[in-house]
Amino acid sequence: AERDVLQAGKSSDLALVQRDYREAIRLVQPFTGSLFVGDRAKAKLMEIYRLKSEEAFGRAQDAADLGEFGTARSILESLDNDPESGKQSESQLKLVELLNSEYALEQAVAAAEQALNEDDFDRARELLSYFKEDPHVGNRVKEDLARIDEIEELWTRNMIAMRGGNEALAP
Repeated sequence: AERDVLQAGKSSDLALVQRDYREAIRLVQPFTGSLFVGDRAKAKLMEIYRLKSEEAFGRAQDAADLGEFGTARSILESLDNDPESGKQSESQLKLVELLNSEYALEQAVAAAEQALNEDDFDRARELLSYFKEDPHVGNRVKEDLARIDEIEELWTRNMIAMRGGNEALAP
């Protein structure tokens, strides 16, 4: 058992170098139930999960830095079944908060666009106003709210101009 777990550890190390976490886990997992080497195998398995989580969070952070929030969310969702993914560093938790804010804002923007299509400027403002104080997306929301004000002003001017032109033609 000692020899087999050592060989599995070496093979899993090679798989880790190749970033094949699934293979590394597959090689070590069978030994976790052993009376003699189970603790060593469990420790190795936790190390593999930790490395996998760190690498995934790094890729997710890179994706978020590029503005690819959907990709970042997908990467983090792939960690849902890993026992080590629950042990997150402060920077990883901030990334999760950022992605949650981005996702919620995406949903609010879609609803606000629908409200704008219906010329409901107050509803569009209301939907976005919840995010004004969000540390991750607050500045963008403030810009969007200012844009809504500009759109409403243009819409109002156009409506006045159209009414003025129609009234002039009526007599």
